[in-house]
Order: sequence, then C-alpha cells, then structure tokens
Amino acid sequence: MLNELLRHQYVGPFAAPVDPRIYPSYYEGPRAVADPIDLGSIKKNLEAGAYANADAVKTDVDRVWANCRQYNGEESEIARMAETLEGLFDEKMATIPQELEAEEEASRRRDDQRKDKRERDLLKQMQDMQRQMMEMQKQQLAMQQQGMAAEAPIDLSRDMTYEEKTQLSAGINKLKSDNLGRVVSIIRENMPSLGNGTDEIEVDINALDRKTLWELHRFVNACLK
Repeated sequence: MLNELLRHQYVGPFAAPVDPRIYPSYYEGPRAVADPIDLGSIKKNLEAGAYANADAVKTDVDRVWANCRQYNGEESEIARMAETLEGLFDEKMATIPQELEAEEEASRRRDDQRKDKRERDLLKQMQDMQRQMMEMQKQQLAMQQQGMAAEAPIDLSRDMTYEEKTQLSAGINKLKSDNLGRVVSIIRENMPSLGNGTDEIEVDINALDRKTLWELHRFVNACLK
C-alpha cells in the first residue's frame, strides 16, 4: 500500500523529511509544523514493526496530508497533490477489511477441509475395524462349528475298521502318562469285567467293544489336537 504511494508521480514532496536548509520555516516560526512526518519514515517504522495495527499506520499517513495543508494552505498546488494521494490511500485502506474477511473465510474453509478429512479418515478407520471384527467373528464361528462337529455324538451303528483300530492304538501310545489314566477309566466304565478287579489293565484293542472303542477314539483325538 505504501509502496504504491511511493511509486506515484506526486510523491516527491512527501517521500522524505522536509529539508530544513531549504524550508527552515517548516520547523521554526509561525507556520512551523509541530509533528513532522513523511511517507518514507512511515515505511521504515512499518518495516521495523513500530505499528500495532493498520489504524496506527493510517493515523501517521493522515498526518502527512494534514501537515502539508497546514504549511502550504488548502488551495495550494501541493495540497491538491496531497489530496490525490490521500484518496488513493483511503481507497486502498477501505479494501483491507474485505481482504481480511476474505482471508478469514479462506482460513475457515481450510479448517473445514482439514476437519472433513479427519472425519473421513476416522470413519474409514472405524469401517476397517468393523470389517476386521466381522472377519474375526466369522473365523471364531467357523472354529466353534468345527469344534462342535468334532464333538458330535459317536456313531455306534458301525464297527471300527482295522485301520481305525490301528490308528487308535498308535494314538494311545502317544498319550502322556496323565492321560493314560483316563483311558483306563473309559475301559473300566464300559467293560468292568476286564482286568478281573486288578489295578492294571492290558489294553487289547481287539477285545474292546464298539462303544468303548469309539469313546477312546474321541478322547485320544481330543488329547492329540
């Protein structure tokens, strides 16, 4: 804004302090200006951060025109030059609130866009989590169904094949010692006559009935999973 004024063809008398050697009466005497100021000094003050806001800058610029009229008179040629520059400056100043408002609006739009993006990202994360949870639930349900299928009632309607008996025998041999006690219990519960009351039972797969074989089959499979 000041740079535009300082490039104007009329700015010469206002760009720098009035030379006291050429115009001593500007500083002393009845026409002296009490508080001299010029556009060049205002620009330096502005660049140094001496002004709190735009209104403070306008106050000093207005003083440039007021000093000009005071010293030169309202109808002087230089006063008319000052009036032209004053009009240009005031016109530019009038656009500052609009520019600030436009910048604030742009800032609000940027904030809204960032907020919308955060909300979209959060929604996507929630949807991803829901899909993962649904997938986990499907997997758990499938595992439960497999477990239920594994624990289905034993089919006692058929005899165990030779291969199944062989596998059962091999499985019993793989059991840990603390599981062998349960094997003995299953045999005693279903065929109490085996062992003739002794504490030890020699497991003869071929001597066991169909129900006992299938219960042992289920127990051994559960232990070896």
